[in-house]
Amino acid sequence: MKIKIVLTFILLIPIFGLILSCNSTNNKTNQPENSNVVSEKGTPDSVYLHMGKEFATGTQAVLGKNLTEAIQKKGAAYAVEFCNTRAYPLTDSMAKVYHAAIKRVTDKARNQDNRANPVQMEVMETMKQQMAEGKLPLPQLVHENGKVIGHYAITTNALCLQCHGKKDVNIQPETIKKIQALYPEDQATGYELNQLRGLWVVEMDE
Repeated sequence: MKIKIVLTFILLIPIFGLILSCNSTNNKTNQPENSNVVSEKGTPDSVYLHMGKEFATGTQAVLGKNLTEAIQKKGAAYAVEFCNTRAYPLTDSMAKVYHAAIKRVTDKARNQDNRANPVQMEVMETMKQQMAEGKLPLPQLVHENGKVIGHYAITTNALCLQCHGKKDVNIQPETIKKIQALYPEDQATGYELNQLRGLWVVEMDE
C-alpha cells in the first residue's frame, strides 16, 4: 500500500484543542497550494486542502461555540463534562453535513479514542519541528485506499489552557477533580500557549 503525503504552504487554522510512523513506501514532497499534484480522478490536491480546511473550521466553530457557552454558563469543570458527553455527537453531526469523516486526534490523549495512529503521529512530529523553527505548521494530505485525508493543526490558546494547561496554574482544583473522575488515563495537561495540541483529521473521497 502506497501512501503519499503532500505539504502545502497555506495559513494555519487558528483552532484550539477542547477540542503519528510510515512504511518505506511513503513519499513526502513539499508543494505550494497551487500544486499540479492531482488525485486519481484528476482533482488537484489544493482543492482537497481547501475543502478539508473548510470542514475542519466549520466543525471547530460549532464545538467552540458550544464549549464557550458551557464555560460561561457553569465554568471549566462543567466544560470537561460537556466534552465528555457532547463533543463526539456534535462532531458526528457536522461530518454528516459535510459528507466526510471528521475527527480530532492527539499524541497526548484525554479520551483514549482520540489517540493518534502512527501516520498521524508522524504528521504531528513534522508540525512540531516546523513550530520549533518559528514556522507555521503546514496542513498535510495523505492519499490512501481511494481516500484523501487532510491533517490540520490544533494549537493551544488561553481558553483551552483552562482544561489542558498546567495543574494548579491554569487548571482549577475543581476542574482537575472532574478530569480525574471522567478520564482516569488523562495525559492532556501541561500545555502552554501556542503549542500543538493535536490534529483535525478530515477524510474525503477521491
